[in-house]
Order: sequence, then structure tokens, then C-alpha cells
Amino acid sequence: MVDNKSYHNIVIFVLVMGLILFSFNIYIMRDEAQLLYDSKRFYVLGVIILSLVFILISKENRSEIVNSLVQLSGFNKFLLLMFIISTTVSTLQSNTIYYYSNFSYLVGMMLLCCFLKGNVETDRYKLFQLSAVLLVLLFSSVSLFFLLRLYYNLDTNLHTIFSFVNPRFLNQVQVWLVIPTLYLVILSSIRNRSSIFYFFALILTVSAIIATDARGVSLALLLTILLWAIIDKKWRIEILKVLFYSFIAGYLIKLIFLDPFPAWLFLGESLDLGSIRTGTSGRLQLWKDTLGLVSLWGNGGGYFVCVAEAEGTPRFGHPHNSVLQILVDWGWPALITFLVCGCQLIYNVIVTKSRVQRVLALTLIAGLTYSLVSGVLTMPLSQILFILFLSLYWTSFQDNKGMRKYKIFEYTLVVFSLVAIIFLTMKSVDRYSYYLNNTRVMEQWSSEVHKPEFWLGSNCE
Repeated sequence: MVDNKSYHNIVIFVLVMGLILFSFNIYIMRDEAQLLYDSKRFYVLGVIILSLVFILISKENRSEIVNSLVQLSGFNKFLLLMFIISTTVSTLQSNTIYYYSNFSYLVGMMLLCCFLKGNVETDRYKLFQLSAVLLVLLFSSVSLFFLLRLYYNLDTNLHTIFSFVNPRFLNQVQVWLVIPTLYLVILSSIRNRSSIFYFFALILTVSAIIATDARGVSLALLLTILLWAIIDKKWRIEILKVLFYSFIAGYLIKLIFLDPFPAWLFLGESLDLGSIRTGTSGRLQLWKDTLGLVSLWGNGGGYFVCVAEAEGTPRFGHPHNSVLQILVDWGWPALITFLVCGCQLIYNVIVTKSRVQRVLALTLIAGLTYSLVSGVLTMPLSQILFILFLSLYWTSFQDNKGMRKYKIFEYTLVVFSLVAIIFLTMKSVDRYSYYLNNTRVMEQWSSEVHKPEFWLGSNCE
């Protein structure tokens, strides 16, 4: 008989292998933009459906999930209930299969978090190490494309990367991985273990962030690391030293190996050290347009992109702001719960005595801060990393109560899991059919024409 740990290991294995493969993907090229983007969503759907199947067939899994939810504090239970009610009301009033399937995706992500919470604590250190590995792979997606184009005497720019349609989608993965890697650098140094690989991963990440001209992720990470240094007096000097050395070394690697020295050496281009962008990239107008879509109970998950695809305004497939995204799709009650949870996170970073718990909370803060100017909570790989680190953060709190039987809740969990599997399978099959019936390759991707949200383009067909 398969035990609960085995189910967990299978899901973790699939999750980790997907992250590795999609962080350095040289199999699907950028001229297949839709497939490059959508393949990541299919992967996330696969992980969710797999976890839901294991919830269905394992009574032990269901019991652990129910007990984890029951053991939440009374206030957090209230917040969770308010969020569920708000998202349910917004979905029911939309009354179409499209919105039901998006609601099922939200339910699936929440249940995946609960499923991972059961056993993920034993894998925490390995997952921190995975963060460093992924950072190196993400740098490789940038550097290899740069160098290949130079080899063939082609121009380079921030969009010349492997693995991702847009460099911002790469940055949205990086934001979850830097804090755990920084933690490993300092921890290894204190314990007199080699920290070279982790330090190297940080340096390469700084280089990739500068090369892709990523202001949002730079600011989010800088603010989060400075917050950590302010709070953690014991590690403050080490944090600031690693930050300083990583920036200097990363910037030098960018200049020497990515841009501008290679282009100057091989193509005869000028030594342009670059400049800092000061524009808003249309964010202010986008947010203004988004406010016109707000309603009390929201309009259902995916409403924003449907308006954008049908009317051309707003310009993009998501508002580049998690607060506005939740407000438009799920309504004011859901947004209030989100903001309260954010405040709890900041408070716990300050008061917790556990450094691991603080690191995990800071990781979430970094991602959520970047989500205020980007689609961090919308893009597939970034979403699943959010769920992974949220489950790790949840496990850092000790459950003092033993396991109890709550049969009615377990039956409810079965129903939710089964319904979610049906809707998510239908959504996957529909998109697969779209590919079978549409042989045209999207060679030139435009964010204004092909809106990236759940899928890249044709989200509401």
C-alpha cells in the first residue's frame, strides 16, 4: 500500500523536474511563443491535477489537510472563509463555464498548497538548494542566447533569452529564489561550509537582472533584503556584505560577458554602459483603466483579460498589480483578506524568533512586493513557486494538536477535488484542441495583441 509520504514525493519530484526543465528550456524556441508560454501552464495544471487525484485516493491526505485547516487560528479561519465566499459569489454571478474553470484553478492551487504542507518541511533544505540551482539555470537562459547571437553576428537586447517569451516572466521566477539562496550563503559561511556555489548563483542572478533591465524585481529584492538587514542584527553585516559583493561582481560579469564588451569585441559596437529607465511603461494608464472594471464582489477569475481581448482596453492581459487583479476578479472582500494576510506576514517577519520562518516570510514579501508592479501572481512558474514557498512558510508554524476525524469536511474535500479535476481537465483539453485546430505559428509575439494571462492569447475563446 502506498503511504502518504510516497504521494508527496511523487508530486515534489514532478514539481521540481518541471521547474528545472522550464528554467532552461532549449527545446521550445521563441518563434513558438504560444507553446513556449502555454507549456508552462499545462505543467502547472498537471501538478495540480496530480495532487488532487492523490487527495481523492488517500484518506490520510484528506485527514491531514482538514486538520491543518481546522488548526488555523480563529481569525485566519475567518479570513479564509471570507475569501472563499467572495470568490464563490463572483464566480456564481458570472455564470459561465469559463469562470467556473478559473475558480476551479484557484481551488486547485489552494488545495495544492494544503497537500504540500503535509510533508514538505522535510524537503526544506533541499528546496533551498534548488533555488540556487534554478538561479544558475535562469542565468544560462540569458547568457547562452546572448553569446549564440554574438557568435552569429546578430544584435542582442534584453529579449534575447531562452526559456521565456518575455524577460519579465524570467524575473518573476527569480524573485522567489534570491532570499533562500542568500540565506544559504550566510548559513554555510557561519557553519564553515563551502558557500561558493550559492554565492556564485547570487552573482549570476544580479548579472541577469541588470542585463534584462529589470527595475521592478531589483527594487523588490533590494527593499526586502534591507528589511532583513534592519531586523536581523546578528546577521546584518553579513547580509550587507553579500549584497554589496554580489552587486559589484554581478555588474562586472554583465559588462564583460553579456553586454557591452562582447558586442564591442565581436560586432564593433560602441561601449554603451546603458542607462536606468525612468518611464512608467504605461502602468499608470493601465491602472486607471483597471479601476473602471472594479465592482463590490468582483467579476470572476479571468474577467480582466476577457475585456482586454475583446475591447483592446486595457492594453495588457493583466493589470500588472496583484491588488487590482484581485479587486477586479474577486472583489473587495477577497482583497481585504489579501491585504490583512500581507500585514500579518510583515508583522511576523519582525516578531518571529525563528530565522528560517523569517527567511520564508521575506521570500513571500519579495514576491508580493514585485507583484505590485508585475504579473507575479499570474504567470505559471511564478504561481507554483508562490504556492511552494507559501506551503513551506505554513509548515514553519508548529501544530500542537493531534489528528482528529472530521468526516463531513473530508467528504467536502472529495467533492471540491473531484469538481476541480473535471473543470481543469476540460480546460486543458480545450486548449489542446485549440492547437489541433490552429496550425498557424505565432512568430511575432505582441503583448498588446496576444494577451498573456492563463494562456498566451485566446484566453476567452
